[in-house]
Amino acid sequence: MIARPSSALRLFLVVLSSCLVTPLALVSCHRSEPTVSTENPPASPGAVLAPPPQEGTLTNTMPPEEVFKRALWRRPAPDDKILHAERREWTIDRTHGPARWQWFLAIEPGDALKKWLREQNPFSVHPVGNAEAPAIKDAPPWFPADNSSCIVHTGGTAADLVFLWSRKGNTLYATASGTGFQPGAPEPAPPATTTPSAPGGRLPQSSPPTSPTP
Repeated sequence: MIARPSSALRLFLVVLSSCLVTPLALVSCHRSEPTVSTENPPASPGAVLAPPPQEGTLTNTMPPEEVFKRALWRRPAPDDKILHAERREWTIDRTHGPARWQWFLAIEPGDALKKWLREQNPFSVHPVGNAEAPAIKDAPPWFPADNSSCIVHTGGTAADLVFLWSRKGNTLYATASGTGFQPGAPEPAPPATTTPSAPGGRLPQSSPPTSPTP
């Protein structure tokens, strides 16, 4: 007859088995848990990155007539029709004015404005091929993204002024951008003037004698 283990022995075996199983279960759970990376995942090739923030505080609430006047240096005439107008200004210090600016304009010019722009050419623009036209960034939705239906003129020191005359109809799209005006250098100090010193005494009225007096 086989003797049964005592109650104390059975209790010891249960405790021993639980001590061996618990660490193995913890190790298995730890290995199956995915590792969470704290680094930023790399952007996919087709992802569009957000543009960097512009410098300064942006405002674009200027009335269309004011945008027209600042863009074309004249007030709109009664036959000038403003279709769209937007001016953006980035300001850092209000005492110095805008640090950067950009405007977009869509108009149907009247006869006087059209003649002034085409014949007098106050902005010294010149025609360029559609493929040579500069890329226009951050344009509003109503501004043409494709200039193939327009005659392109550019001007400015860095070709930052663009006129797009529609080949059909009477619509002019225009845009320009630049930096604000910087405070000028102080004027140079006027040259110092020297005042001749006063003579030590009064000169005699008569000439000195040429020979000794006998």
